[in-house]
Amino acid sequence: MRRLGPDAALLLASPPEQLRNGDTHFKFRQDSDILYLTGFEEPGTVVVVRPGHETMRFVLFVPITIAGLAVFVGRHSRRST
Repeated sequence: MRRLGPDAALLLASPPEQLRNGDTHFKFRQDSDILYLTGFEEPGTVVVVRPGHETMRFVLFVPITIAGLAVFVGRHSRRST
């Protein structure tokens, strides 16, 4: 944060899940910077770092999940329900 400076912002976005074939995805690998900073491994994550902000220097945006969506769509979900 010190290297960014007080007026800077850092935006990190995780890669999307990659479709392998039909209804199967490749194993998801989180962006290394996001994984290092947060330990969070879900796709669709966005991290905002704002060193100069008084109250919100670090913000983590996570996609909303709907319980049972994996069953409805027919995919395996890594999230616990």
